This record gives sequence, structure tokens and C-alpha cells, in this order.
Amino acid sequence: MNWWHLTRKDLMLQLRDRRSFVVLLVMPLIFIAIIGLSTGQLLGWRDRNQVVKVAWIDHDRGELATRLREKLDQREEVEITLFADHEAASRAVFTGKCTLAVTVGDQFQPKIDELQLRDFFARSKGRGRLASGLAAFDISVETKPSWGWVSRLVSDTLYSLTLADIFPTVAQRHNLGRVLINNMQQAVEEEETEAAAARASANSEANAVPGEPPLTAQSVAVQTTIGEGKATKNAMYDTLIPGFTVMFAFYLVITMARSFIAERDLGTLRRLRLAPLTPAGLLIGKTLPFLLISLLQSVALFGFGRLMFDMSWGVQPLLLIPIIVCTSFAATSLGLLVATLVRTDAQVSSYTNLVVTSMAGISGCFLPRDWMPELMKHVSLGTPHAWSLIAYAEALTNPRPELSVIAMNCLVLLAFSAAFFIAGCWRFRSLK
Repeated sequence: MNWWHLTRKDLMLQLRDRRSFVVLLVMPLIFIAIIGLSTGQLLGWRDRNQVVKVAWIDHDRGELATRLREKLDQREEVEITLFADHEAASRAVFTGKCTLAVTVGDQFQPKIDELQLRDFFARSKGRGRLASGLAAFDISVETKPSWGWVSRLVSDTLYSLTLADIFPTVAQRHNLGRVLINNMQQAVEEEETEAAAARASANSEANAVPGEPPLTAQSVAVQTTIGEGKATKNAMYDTLIPGFTVMFAFYLVITMARSFIAERDLGTLRRLRLAPLTPAGLLIGKTLPFLLISLLQSVALFGFGRLMFDMSWGVQPLLLIPIIVCTSFAATSLGLLVATLVRTDAQVSSYTNLVVTSMAGISGCFLPRDWMPELMKHVSLGTPHAWSLIAYAEALTNPRPELSVIAMNCLVLLAFSAAFFIAGCWRFRSLK
């Protein structure tokens, strides 16, 4: 007997219980599908929870207030619903139908009429009529405490749009402002003329080269749009799917521990120790089936992410292969160590769940690592999960992934694997 016969035997045992094997592979896919439904993103579907829903109450009903609402409504991330009174809008906010309520008061236009050109320069010093923000325009924003950060973003956007819209009007009231605006308009027209001439020159040069299309403003715009789309498309899953992939890879620790306990209770583990196998060979044979399952699970998760969420595999998808392999090595080696430490099935349920869940939480599997405090990021480096997540982030989100970063993280994962395996071998030798 050699380690390969042991691997084949354990792999057949795992495949014999087909329901458990299917659940082991499907459970992570179900988790990710639930997240897709919860976030409103699944199979290309986009729910309304992906936009900021604004309840708009306009007591001014003037041309400027209407123009301001239309500009805000043109943004893809904002959806505006008109309300007649503040009470109905407030109820919509606190029942979750709207994210926030914006009220334009009846003093909106009179307050703008009172503005002077110096107010725009004094606001940076915290003085003048514009120092109070939106309140200077008789505009108020109301939301729930949990959406306070969204309220601040929308308020800042609304404030900027208002300033940009009213500045020319206020500036025209002063001789200096009129001169400034006329000069700026002339400068813009001259720049447009020069830009048009430059594009025409570039087109003529491009047409002189066979096979190269002319460079037009439209082509540049299309290229920019495509580039931005690649950078932002379903970026959330570039973090969530690697996090769940790493977490469930280490959940194999539980299955491995139960397998060892079952072998020990049946007495087959003692007989295997009497076989002509070294302890290391025996443990390699016991670990390899779970390594293969971990690899299959990881590949299935990334394939599922691509199919269901149109997840990006990065600019160099082949970089995912060493990360998946090294992560699976670390997970199965840890499973081997834990399997030699637990004594009963109850300990498997309690200890291993605690260890695996805690390590996943500390490392950033549940939340993006970018959201973690710096201290927690440093603490998480004591887990193999964190190094795997850093490597995945480099491969998936960096438009120019650095091979040195990925290689270093893979080496650290292999170091974890070696440490876990050596500790497992030492612990296995001491078992009776």
C-alpha cells in the first residue's frame, strides 16, 4: 500500500455519500446567490435598491428649482419622486420607500436674489450668506440615521449643482462679473476651435496610415466609456466571491476532522499506522482527497461568479490558479492539524466552527479588507485567509497586477501550509 491507494480510498468514501458531496459544493453557491438577491444583482438584474431614492418636495416651484431637480435626476444613481407635502415624504423615508427627502422652501428664489458676488468668495472663509450650506438656499435634507452618509453626499452634490447654476446669474449683476464671464466665454470658444483643429490634424495623420481608423471625439468617448465600464462593472463581487471562496475552503477543516474521528472510532486509523507507510505518507494520502475537493469548490465558485454575476477574473485570469492552489494547500493543512487535535465529534462542532469562523471574520472574508481599521489589517496577517485575500485583490482589481505581490502572498500561504503540516505530523506521531 502507498499513499495513493489511501487517497483513492478516501476520495471514493467522500463520493459515495453523494448528497453530502453535492451540499459541500453547492452550499457556497447558494450563499453567493442569496447575496446576489439581497443586493439586487443576479443574472444581470438590477434592483431599485442600487439607486438613491429621493423624495422631492418643491414649495418654490420656480424655474431654477425645477432645473436643479432635473439635473439631479439625470444622474443614474439617483431616482427622484415628487411629493406634495412634507409629511408624506417623511413617512416614505422612515418606512424605507425613499432614502432621503429634499425640501425646497418657498424662500429659495428670494434667498438667491439676495446673493452677492462676494458671498462666493467669502464662503471659503466660513463667512457670508453661503457659509451655511444648503440652508442658505432654504433647502433641507432629511433621512434616517443609518443613511446619514448618503445624505451628506447628496447634500454636497446638490450644493455644488446649485452654486454652478446660480453663479453666472449672480455674477452678471456686477460689472466686474460681466467682464469676467465674457472673457471666460471667449477663452472657451478659442479652446474649442483649437481642439477642433487638432482633431482634424490627427485625423489626417491617422488616415495616412493604412489600417488605422481616424481618431474622432466619438471614438475617444466610446473608449473612455468602455474603460470605465470595465473598472466599475459588478466590482462588488471581486471582493465578495474571493471572500466566500477562502472562507469555505477552510470550512473543509470540519469535514476533515470528522473523517479522522470516524477512522479512529472504526479502528482503521490504527491499522493504517501499522501499514508500511511513513506518518507523512499516511497524512498526505489522507489530505489529498480534501485538497482535490477544495480545488474543485474554488473553481466552481469562480465559474459561478462569472456565470451568475458577470464577475471579472481580472486582466490576467491565469494568476488566479496559483492563488487557488496555495489557498487550498493552506486550508487542507490546517484541517489536518485540527483533525489531530480534536477528540470527539462534539469538539469538532464547537472548536472547529469557532476557529474557522473567527479566522474568516478577522481576515476580512465577511467584509472588504479596505473597510477594516489599520490595526485589524495588521492583526489579520496572522491568518492565511488574509494573505489569500490580498493576493485575490491584486489579481482581480488591479488593472496592472504586480506578480511580486502575488508571488509573495503565495509563498506565505505555502509557509502556513508547511507549518500546519509539520505540526500535524508531530501531533499525529504522539497520538495513541
